[in-house]
Amino acid sequence: MAALAKGARPYQIVVWGATGFTGKILCEQMAAVYPGTCRWAMAGRNKGKLESLRVELEKIDAMCKDVPLIVADAADQTSLDRMVEQTDVVVACAGPFFMYSEGVVDASVRLGTHYCDITGETPWVKGLIRKYHDTAKARGVKLVSFCGQDSIPSDLGTWFVVDHMKKSLQRKCDKVDGVCVKAKGGFSGGTISTAIKTTELMLAAGNMKESMDPYSLDPPDSRRGSDGADLLMPVFQKELGVWAGPFPMGAVNSRVVRRSNALLGHAYGDDFKYTEMWKQGNWLGAFMTTAVLVVSFLIIRFKFLQWLFGRYIPKPGQGPSVEDRKAGFWEYCMAGVTQEEPGVQPAVVKAKVADPHDPYTSTARMALESALCLALESENLKKAGAMQGGVLTPATAMGPVLIDRLRKVGFTFDIMEPEGNE
Repeated sequence: MAALAKGARPYQIVVWGATGFTGKILCEQMAAVYPGTCRWAMAGRNKGKLESLRVELEKIDAMCKDVPLIVADAADQTSLDRMVEQTDVVVACAGPFFMYSEGVVDASVRLGTHYCDITGETPWVKGLIRKYHDTAKARGVKLVSFCGQDSIPSDLGTWFVVDHMKKSLQRKCDKVDGVCVKAKGGFSGGTISTAIKTTELMLAAGNMKESMDPYSLDPPDSRRGSDGADLLMPVFQKELGVWAGPFPMGAVNSRVVRRSNALLGHAYGDDFKYTEMWKQGNWLGAFMTTAVLVVSFLIIRFKFLQWLFGRYIPKPGQGPSVEDRKAGFWEYCMAGVTQEEPGVQPAVVKAKVADPHDPYTSTARMALESALCLALESENLKKAGAMQGGVLTPATAMGPVLIDRLRKVGFTFDIMEPEGNE
């Protein structure tokens, strides 16, 4: 099937998996924030659900009555090709992604369409890198996973700190600790289902050891740094002066940050290190995060525990209520330390990265801005030096252009002044 020339396609963005929990929020954001901004369509396998969603969107913006609908089924590659060839960008919200979205990625590479998604499935993305990175790079196709809560705050937050060190201090970076200092929000059934199925896949394929490699997403020929195993026990984060424990998604976000550094030629620092953690009030609180993490893994790992706790686990398609989401928020502090230099003391750079929305609403907002960035900001991305093709990260594909877009819709990316200079 021949690719259509960009600019000649009916749509600039297609939302794949529009009727899922996060996909629906993304479409609501499009209707509320960007009415008439671009040519877009909603796609999924159930036409009835798509029609019902369109009726709901009309209540937000009357123009949505004309939003086109595309029926595309992950089990029907021809339908995926027909969807992908009509748009400049596909934003995928249908997980588990290893089950539903690889056909969309494959079509995107063949048909010259940029792709972004909200996955946190590092083993699946590792497979995409092996299969598609070189071809996508050669064809100028951007495949950008991790465009939601995992891992934009970590990935762009780290890029932001390192960029400040380079431009304002003329220094390289030794390490960044991404510390979740505040958060409120629940879990969706889709997230839990994906975690269960991804773990089952890793165990069945025997690649758990590979997934535990802190540099598992780096290019195969890339040099390794000195980052070790993921944080599990409590630590005292000295730059912030707080106790912290492991962050549940740190194993995902840390690998994305390291891939960004590797793709950029290890420009962050000569031996750049990244750790992600969760601020707690004391050592005991930090230790409890370890306990929660272990229990969560056991539930994900063993079916009898899933059955035992089944009544407390939301089903796929279910998630936090509108009221709960309205009360949600999150805030990271990115604490960076400059690389040691002879006769010069290391400097500490702290940045606040935050959104006054719950993680699911934030994920939808970040994915939408990522799709709009890829669809509408091509010239600005080139000027900013963004990479133009391959299996990329948010930082390497969009970097400062995406940060600017996120700031304009209420996200915070601010350098925190040193104490005493405020």
